[in-house]
Amino acid sequence: FWDDRIESSAEDKKFEFLSAEPVPLCLPKQLREVKIRKFNGKEYEFKLIDYILQNVKALKKMTVGVLGHFGDRSKILSFKRCNNDCQIVFT
Repeated sequence: FWDDRIESSAEDKKFEFLSAEPVPLCLPKQLREVKIRKFNGKEYEFKLIDYILQNVKALKKMTVGVLGHFGDRSKILSFKRCNNDCQIVFT
């Protein structure tokens, strides 16, 4: 979704634009698995994960690949999920 070379404030604005759009009809019903690589713990990354968990009803598994030492996994695990059966895995 984002290029690492873009400033953080620009990244936040891109996500705000995305979250203002209606969720595509196929997304909640068909997306079963999401893999996020190179998670750094930036605020826009948390927003993206929260957005996906709240809007994708068919989601069964989300894998979050963390970079370096990232100890605040509880924040992601505390996000409300529209599918309570969705498994979150950290790698």
